[in-house]
Amino acid sequence: MISYTACVPPGDFLEGSSGFFSSPNFPNSFYTNSNCTWTITVPLGRIIKLTFFSFTLEQNQSSACIGEPEGARVFITNVASDDGAQEFQICGRELPAPVYSVGNTIQVRLRSLANGYPGFNASYEAIDGLLRKSAS
Repeated sequence: MISYTACVPPGDFLEGSSGFFSSPNFPNSFYTNSNCTWTITVPLGRIIKLTFFSFTLEQNQSSACIGEPEGARVFITNVASDDGAQEFQICGRELPAPVYSVGNTIQVRLRSLANGYPGFNASYEAIDGLLRKSAS
């Protein structure tokens, strides 16, 4: 059984039209065995645009999360690219493209089993659903 390091606080609830968040200890390395969750909610009728400004979870892992099953990963729920059907995963150290939600809430989770790297910093912004289509 894996014992995870608790994030302080164990989960953040971020609300409002915009904001910033980052992995624990950023820009220094996050802790091994981390399991941290951010639940983001914007006003009803809007969707979320999630933008990463820095992203380093693993040195040699692909952004498609192939290889190193014990490596760090970011999981995002309710993502528009898969119609919210399953968790979206991001790995590696390549800066991801913006991520858009299906509705007005998403959950971002950092899970690291064995390694600690600088992690990420990101922003969220409430936008009109039509803006996502024209921004693509």
